Amino acid sequence: GGLGERLGFNDVKFALPTDLVSMKSVLGLYCHYLKSFQYLACERGCKWKLPLIIMTSHDTDEGVRNMLKETDSFGMNPQQIIIVTQEEVVALKDNEMRFATEGPYRIKTKPHGHGDIHHMLYTSTLVKKLVSFRKWVYFFQDSSTLYMTTFLCSLGVSIKYGFHINT
Repeated sequence: GGLGERLGFNDVKFALPTDLVSMKSVLGLYCHYLKSFQYLACERGCKWKLPLIIMTSHDTDEGVRNMLKETDSFGMNPQQIIIVTQEEVVALKDNEMRFATEGPYRIKTKPHGHGDIHHMLYTSTLVKKLVSFRKWVYFFQDSSTLYMTTFLCSLGVSIKYGFHINT
């Protein structure tokens, strides 16, 4: 999850309200959906828990962890939630590829970005654990709460047509 600063929000984007009535946060809504999917799967005989892997940055890690702690992980088992923190890379200040600096002797760094999750999963032991007991992985970003409304449809199409990836 990223910061909501460009939206005029002084917290992680996961803390943004999803609507003006319930004021449920983005992360709260995601957890609610996952618990509901898990409940449906368990009603059909599955005994495992759906994991939620959250990629944070150095800017967002503390905020996301505090949010989970303050909300008791939105009712999810804390062992279901895995947090990985992406590394930072040199920030560029313009199209001429000049380094952004913080003062005369320090180069500014920024999180690598959304695509970093694929590299992090590949280079960690996490992907081996997931592959050992999961058939599909669903990636979504913190920028929309609509991902979960189409998730099952996307999965169904992928299964029906034998897709290895569906974007």
